[in-house]
Amino acid sequence: MSMKRMKHLLVLCLALVMVVGLLSVTALAADDDLSITVGAEKANPDFYSVNDTLTVFVTLSEDLQNTTGTYSITSNASWLKAGDLVVVDEGRICSKPFIITELPEQDTDITFTVTYTDVDGSPLADDTLVMRFANPEPVMYEVSFETYGGTPVDSQKVASNGTATRPTDPTLEGCTFSYWMYKDGTEFKFNTPITEDLTLYAKWEEDIVYPVPANCYVEADFPTWLLTGTYRDVSISIWEDFGLSWQENATLYVEVDGPAYSDADLWYYDSDAGYWFDGKYVDTVRLGQVPGTWTFNETGVTIPLSLYLDRAGTYEFTFTLVADDGKTVLATDSATVKAYNETHDDHRIYLDYGRHGSISTTPSTWADYRDTVTIYVKPDKGYELDTLRVYDSDKDRVSVYTNYHDDYVFTMPNSAVTVYATFKEVNYDHFVDVSRDSWYYDAVYYVYDHDIMDGVGSRKFAPYGDLSRAMIVTTLYRLEDEPRVRNYGTFRDVDEDAWYADAVEWAAEEGIVKGYGKKTFGPNRSVTVEQLAAILQRYADYKGYDIDETVRLYSDAVVSQWALDNVRWAVAEDLLRDGRSVDATQVATRAEIAYALYNFMMNVVD
Repeated sequence: MSMKRMKHLLVLCLALVMVVGLLSVTALAADDDLSITVGAEKANPDFYSVNDTLTVFVTLSEDLQNTTGTYSITSNASWLKAGDLVVVDEGRICSKPFIITELPEQDTDITFTVTYTDVDGSPLADDTLVMRFANPEPVMYEVSFETYGGTPVDSQKVASNGTATRPTDPTLEGCTFSYWMYKDGTEFKFNTPITEDLTLYAKWEEDIVYPVPANCYVEADFPTWLLTGTYRDVSISIWEDFGLSWQENATLYVEVDGPAYSDADLWYYDSDAGYWFDGKYVDTVRLGQVPGTWTFNETGVTIPLSLYLDRAGTYEFTFTLVADDGKTVLATDSATVKAYNETHDDHRIYLDYGRHGSISTTPSTWADYRDTVTIYVKPDKGYELDTLRVYDSDKDRVSVYTNYHDDYVFTMPNSAVTVYATFKEVNYDHFVDVSRDSWYYDAVYYVYDHDIMDGVGSRKFAPYGDLSRAMIVTTLYRLEDEPRVRNYGTFRDVDEDAWYADAVEWAAEEGIVKGYGKKTFGPNRSVTVEQLAAILQRYADYKGYDIDETVRLYSDAVVSQWALDNVRWAVAEDLLRDGRSVDATQVATRAEIAYALYNFMMNVVD
């Protein structure tokens, strides 16, 4: 193709991809020598929408294909975007498919004209398209604004997933506007997508009683049972739908009705004075008020108190929150507390757990009636809990259940209790991730039962996890009963205070490990299969075991040159599961290490 032809094709390219969002394309005036067509992939067959793809084609007649000319493009749509064109064949040009990123206004006609002009300026051919957009009506939602007596704010119509426009702040005499909020008091953010009709409420900073439902609440957290002569931490919480800053002058009154000649005391902690003092306002069958200055926030206030009852019986507490006018009752609550005189011996906790484990409780020796008692179970290694039962003094069974920490708990009855526990051997089913039909089952339980390797917690062995170089050396060091180390500083990256320092120094002194050079050991690096083979062969040599066995590896085996003899020995002793086809450069899994240690004990140790 000639350079001139390429030039006018590129000029056309910059204009054609301006076309987006057309529903129907109709030629109003066309010359047979030039035609424009459009192809598109639409999500909806009835109209174009954002993210549809569009391709535009221009074709010259055979008579004009050998002419030299230029193209000019005119359109009344300023929003159209320019793009690239490619030559399909002689006389036919098309745009690369592109994505529609915006649409014009509803039912807007767009004209698009391509003119092919000869070198002398005379027109040779032209064609015009009319593109009509018929966009679907968007789903609209209404956002309304409630100002509670402030200057009105007009509602807004917002398209689905669009955002509302922040209006001019309303005004209210004697008040300062803070922000717009949901009905529950949460601040509304104006970048929030609107997906439903919504009413927003004005938040004012002054003492405004909101006309929308704004309920006050009082809640007393008191025990059902209390041992006479003892103190129990209790509390009273006060809150309201929109916070309590407008009720700071309210008064909380407390009334108590109890047994004759009894005394019910509430102690209040004075944070300024730094001590608890007697709430003299709460005597039996008398009325008093909670003292102190309360600090409120958006969620209200919780008042800490301490309760003391001197006689056995039932105490009825009534709490009334009264507004600063002294008349309006904002909220009420009540609590019933039963005081009892039983001694601690009547509520002791006895433990009977036999062998292979132990149990403990919190509280440890006695508990109040209706208190929650937690049982902690600690089986010996290789054992697990078999039975756990609690009986009261009449030998009746007390229900035991688990809490969210998976601890065992029960509710203290009105008597002493005995907690019985028995334990059973786990029978090689300790690890939940080591199935009986796995190839490493016997090896894992051998190293576990012989204290060579342990799990990673939560009854898991993590067979496909890895082991660091420090850990494998520490394993061998413990097998030797941790002999005394004479020197330190062999490796620059092994701190003398590190938990593995003694093990690494011992292994270095005995020639079991050699490090990476430049006096580095890499304690936190995962041990590879060939490193494991080298360490075990050197350990066998240190122990005086036979290390002369060797085999030839298959051609598909992958081994570093330095470790070739170590790996051949390990394969001969059946320490490596993949045998003669081993890829010894890979990181050794915990299952492969357990397999190697198990077979080391079976095949190498005399």
